[in-house]
Amino acid sequence: MNQRRTGGTPRATRLGVGITALGAFGLAACGATAYLLTSRRRAEERLAAERAETDLLLKVIDNTSAVISMRDNDGRHLMVNRQYEQLFGIRRQDIVGLTDHDLFPEQIADDFRANDLKALARGAPIEIE
Repeated sequence: MNQRRTGGTPRATRLGVGITALGAFGLAACGATAYLLTSRRRAEERLAAERAETDLLLKVIDNTSAVISMRDNDGRHLMVNRQYEQLFGIRRQDIVGLTDHDLFPEQIADDFRANDLKALARGAPIEIE
């Protein structure tokens, strides 16, 4: 499309191409935004489902008579149940991230850690009386 400038000289415009390019980028941007929103929604749904599963697990272990503690491979507490809190007089939010050596005398902590290492070697939880 040619237009004339003031004074009569022709000016080439690419208005149609500019709109097409803008339209293509706009569609791509809309598509990317929709994809990101959909991905975010799916991630939020997965997170909500995981939280529901975690809440259910906590309800189950809190309503058993067993004393339950979950620790990572380095012996740091990840979670304890209500019976653990009552037996040792510590709140679960205060124990997360601590090791048994942070909480108990050395010999008791060493015994607990030995049991943790046995469970790690077996690849399964162990029951201690």
